[in-house]
Amino acid sequence: MKFVIEFNGHSGIVDGMKPKLGCLWLHLEFRKLWSGQVASLLGAQFVIIVLPLTAVVILDATPIQMGIIGAMSGVPALIGLFLGVWTDRRRRGQILIAVDVGRMLLLLSIPGAHILGLLSIELLYVIVLGISAMTMLFEIAYRSFLPSVVARNQLVEVNAKLELANSGAVAIGPGISGLIAHAVTAPFALFFGAAMFAVSAVMFKSLRVNESDSITTTQGLYRDQSMLVQLRDGFGFFRKNKILVGIAAAGTSLVFFGSAYDAILIL
Repeated sequence: MKFVIEFNGHSGIVDGMKPKLGCLWLHLEFRKLWSGQVASLLGAQFVIIVLPLTAVVILDATPIQMGIIGAMSGVPALIGLFLGVWTDRRRRGQILIAVDVGRMLLLLSIPGAHILGLLSIELLYVIVLGISAMTMLFEIAYRSFLPSVVARNQLVEVNAKLELANSGAVAIGPGISGLIAHAVTAPFALFFGAAMFAVSAVMFKSLRVNESDSITTTQGLYRDQSMLVQLRDGFGFFRKNKILVGIAAAGTSLVFFGSAYDAILIL
């Protein structure tokens, strides 16, 4: 049996009650979300490649200094739990827009400081710390924002398509950022990374979704609880779930050894 489904005025044919894989592309708000994520991921590639390249080529950074830059990118993990609780009480869409704008401004400050002769390794430490904190906040808000854009039974397909975007950005992002850095020098290549974050902010701003239900539910659950109480409850739930503990352990291992690798890769 076939059914006709509609997403924002576009129709598609499905068999039974299960949409075909391609039907989600007819969802206008998802296309905006996906496009914003692609732009954000490409902007992140400029941070990963061009920012440390700036430290090495322009500031003659030593291995120790590159290690500090890598360490700064990991410091926000210490407050990840607090960021999660803080995000849980606010509208995720607004957070995503603010984070993209913040990362754009921080990236723009590097070529700006270079033009003014104010660029230093210490400034890069601060910028990396700020961008890393915002990126962590983005990831926390982004995943919890998805159910406001699509139905819960579409989340598997949504994550598959978002992983496609991530794989594409990782595959082509370093090459594009490297070519641009070669053409215009490392600091000025960051203008293009900042532009990607600007595009992402515009796409998230254009989304027309209703987050009020999830916010109302959260406020109802935690109206009489402090952030510390909510943090304790969340950590208790995490500690009892072996799957989450395993994922966290794997993620910690990847970040630790990945940071060590990244610290010397450009050198």
